[in-house]
Amino acid sequence: MIVVDTCIISSLAKAGRLELLRWFTEPCTSPGVVREISGSGNPDLAKCLSESLADWLTVRTVKNPEELSSLLERYPVLGHVDCELILLSRELESALLTDDSQLIEEAETIFGIDTFDLRDVLVVLLKKRKIDDKQLDELIFNLEKKDHYMFSKESLRQLGR
Repeated sequence: MIVVDTCIISSLAKAGRLELLRWFTEPCTSPGVVREISGSGNPDLAKCLSESLADWLTVRTVKNPEELSSLLERYPVLGHVDCELILLSRELESALLTDDSQLIEEAETIFGIDTFDLRDVLVVLLKKRKIDDKQLDELIFNLEKKDHYMFSKESLRQLGR
């Protein structure tokens, strides 16, 4: 299982490639992520998320709400959703997929959670031949256009070989 943050779901949905998360066994997210996306004012994004949730992406809640409150108090630099994602990753003993550099820093150094980002996902998808060069070009173009990601296509291709 993999715990997925809002930024990844949103970016892949905007690029029309949210289904790439199907590659992971049982991806899940937190209720906070769903609230953020549903309240984003983007009906296409909310629809895409809704369809994915009905089919293969699950929403999980933290088992201990008191631990969530305690985490929020101890680490004010983290938001509510960040704390939910950290606790879910710990409870499920799962890695966290996020592009939030602050969350990556805290999750790795304080909580010892394995994290990876969208660049890592693209490299793995290339290695496993889940996407080809043409699909990679299209995906990178859409991510750069819609979410201002900057990827070096050549470095991704080299890492993916």
